[in-house]
Amino acid sequence: MNIKLSNILSRFSVLADIDESDREKWQPICLKSLRQIKAMLKSTDLNSEDTVRVEDACAMLAFYNYVMLMGIREDKSFSAGDVSITKNDNACKYAYDMWIEAKASISDLLDEGRFSFRSVRYDG
Repeated sequence: MNIKLSNILSRFSVLADIDESDREKWQPICLKSLRQIKAMLKSTDLNSEDTVRVEDACAMLAFYNYVMLMGIREDKSFSAGDVSITKNDNACKYAYDMWIEAKASISDLLDEGRFSFRSVRYDG
């Protein structure tokens, strides 16, 4: 598989508007996203186009996790005298919607349909 963490990190930093100097500290969140998506792939033998799509989806998942993390860390609102600043409460929803769209774009590469329900006989 030729998925590159550096490509994912670059795409993530654009989405999150992170400077190149701060990029490396977010590498673990990108690596976590890569591992999650790798675990869902049907095959690790990807052509170059599929690799780009997977890298994009990994970056989007990392961005969603980043938005959730930043939402937890930062206050929702701030007031000082007559000035009031309210954070966008929809940021997490928007990031989630973007992640779902990115996931759908690689759905043909994912193996998510391995659910089985079996009945169990009960003699009670």
